[in-house]
Amino acid sequence: MVKPLVLAHRAGPAGRLPENSLAALRATMRTGADGIEIDVQRSTDGRYFICHDPARLPAASLRRRRLSNGEPVPYLEEFLAAATRGLVFLDLKETCDPVAVADRALAILPPERLFFSSFWHPGIQELGKRRPGLRIGVTVEARLVRPEEVLRAAGADVLVLPASCTDRETVARVRRAGGEVWCWGVDDPAAGRGLARFGVRALVTDHPVRWGATAR
Repeated sequence: MVKPLVLAHRAGPAGRLPENSLAALRATMRTGADGIEIDVQRSTDGRYFICHDPARLPAASLRRRRLSNGEPVPYLEEFLAAATRGLVFLDLKETCDPVAVADRALAILPPERLFFSSFWHPGIQELGKRRPGLRIGVTVEARLVRPEEVLRAAGADVLVLPASCTDRETVARVRRAGGEVWCWGVDDPAAGRGLARFGVRALVTDHPVRWGATAR
C-alpha cells in the first residue's frame, strides 16, 4: 500500500486560524503535512486571491477586507511565495481563468509542486490543452457509475472526490484508466487508512496533525 499524501484543507489547521490565511499556511509549513489545498478566486478587475467565496469586488476593495486575525485577504502571488515546501493544490473557482492562474503560479513555483483542479471541467480541459504537462484534476461531488469517463472527457490525471463518494470500485476503475483518485473531507485517520487501502493517493483534511503531521 502506497502512503497517500496528506494535504491541509484551505491551508489548515481548522479551528485554530482563519482558513486560506497566511497564518494558517505558515502553521502548516511547520508540520509534516505533505502540502496544502487552497481556493482561488478572481476579483472583478482580474486580480487573483486566496479565498473560498466569490469576491464580486475589485481588488482594492477585497484587499481592504480583514480576516478574523487581522490579515488582509491574500493575493495568489504572495501566498505561493510563502509556501516554502510541499505540494500546492489550487482549487480553481469558476471566476478563474485557469490558464492565467497557472501562468502566475508557474512564475513562482516549479510545476512539480503544483496541482490544479476544479468543479468547472471545461476550464480544466482547456488548461490541459494549453499547458500540457501540468498535473490537473476534475472535482466531482457525487458518486459516479463510470468515473473513468469523467476523467477522460476532461483530459485530466486525477479525479477529486469527497470521501463519502469514494469506494474501492471507483478507485479501481480510475486506476485502470491510468488516473488517480484524491479525496477531501477526510478527518478520521481510520477512514483515511481505508481509503489508502483502496488506492487513494491524496487525502485533504482539516486536521493534518491527526495524521502524524506533527510540528517540526
